[in-house]
Amino acid sequence: LYFSALPAVLAARNSGDLGPFNPLPSTIMIHSVFGWLCYGLAVSNPWIVASNLPGAGAVLATFAVMLPLMGNSHPALSACQLTFVGGAMATLCLWTGLVFAKVAARATLVGYFAS
Repeated sequence: LYFSALPAVLAARNSGDLGPFNPLPSTIMIHSVFGWLCYGLAVSNPWIVASNLPGAGAVLATFAVMLPLMGNSHPALSACQLTFVGGAMATLCLWTGLVFAKVAARATLVGYFAS
């Protein structure tokens, strides 16, 4: 799943234009994969962590290649920026709340967030 956008973004990089590629799902996938990584770490499940580490690399590479291609005039730039910053803030709020939560509730909350 996380590698699905990478070939299209690499082809767009070669052409210098994103064309009809919608960058918003790739931006959402960043928060999804990091949510699953956090959940895997919270429940100490190495299989969840190991299966999502390559995905984290793929979505970060996709985002790093895609962002310069968007320039300042791409119609989805504002939505991608809002999604990226909003998701980061939601993650920070989650972890701030988890510091004060009971240990048993931490894995459950992170699991809900990852889904």
